Amino acid sequence: VVIDKTFTFKKGKSIITVVAVDEKGNKQEKTYLVGFQVTEDPAMVKAEKKADKLFWKVQVGMDYEIDDNPTLDFSSPIDVEGLDIQGVVPDNEQPDNRQSVKATLILGLGKIIGIAGINQTTYAKSENEFLNSLAVYLGAGYRITLDNTRSLLLNFLFLDINVGTGDYSQNQIFSPAFQSSYKDSDGFYRHLFGLDYTIKSFADSNLSAGNQMVWKWEYNSLDAERLDNFKSLIAYGSGNDGTDISKNTYYGIDLDWENRWESGFKWDLGFGLKYINYENEPPLSSEAGLGSVRVDLPFRFSNAFGLQFTDNWYAKFTYDYTLNLSNKNIYVRTIQGISVAGAF
Repeated sequence: VVIDKTFTFKKGKSIITVVAVDEKGNKQEKTYLVGFQVTEDPAMVKAEKKADKLFWKVQVGMDYEIDDNPTLDFSSPIDVEGLDIQGVVPDNEQPDNRQSVKATLILGLGKIIGIAGINQTTYAKSENEFLNSLAVYLGAGYRITLDNTRSLLLNFLFLDINVGTGDYSQNQIFSPAFQSSYKDSDGFYRHLFGLDYTIKSFADSNLSAGNQMVWKWEYNSLDAERLDNFKSLIAYGSGNDGTDISKNTYYGIDLDWENRWESGFKWDLGFGLKYINYENEPPLSSEAGLGSVRVDLPFRFSNAFGLQFTDNWYAKFTYDYTLNLSNKNIYVRTIQGISVAGAF
């Protein structure tokens, strides 16, 4: 359909709004800024140009959870032919309470963004003290705009991890990516194709430097009312943790839905599956049907519901279930608790 319309403009700037409505009442609208016989004064253009403003945001959160298998002790909900599954820790002694606190400072100026933060997790039982962790991170990112919908992202993150009462590793993560985003009357959509390359330095002198490379495709769909969000991640990676036996390759997919009603009720749902192949580690048994080297197949299911008090603050009950089918390390782990988070 082509519609011709003649406009008569006066000298200067005018705004034209075009609205198209079909027979079912569906509507689309576009707005145009038209300049007619306009000559810009360079001094005025420079004065009108807005200077980049510094913005900041602080995100905080706290979790209190029950972890029924913090040590990933052997267990299986199904019979595995050829494997006698017996854990080291009795089932009734495995559960432990843990609490986590996290805080992140975000600073931005134009196309540059910086972050700094901490994340600490502490278990209640003294015998699980070796599982306590503290992560401190510092990073920066830069955006190169190609056009209205496409951009290049260059990100760097330094991550220091302490486990138990001592140092564990320092990680340098480089993350270049290409992002394509667009929006219509139904919402906002984003595709991100990127690489995460991590260099790992371990405190243990028996471990050499490790690395990890992950190719990823992230998709994000947010509805126009900014209430319902869908995220997916497809990834392929390879790496090691400082030993030959830890060398692995993996494929993974994650699907997550975040739904919120205008009343504030919040419901999040997620699934994930990975295939991890450890090329230099033999299995406990070759009768499990997963090949002659160690293979892990971790599956996750997450479910959470609660209230979104404001755009920045929420509280929810969380349930996370992980089942690792493997010919080396079979376990089931459930973590459930309360999570409160927000931003200033």
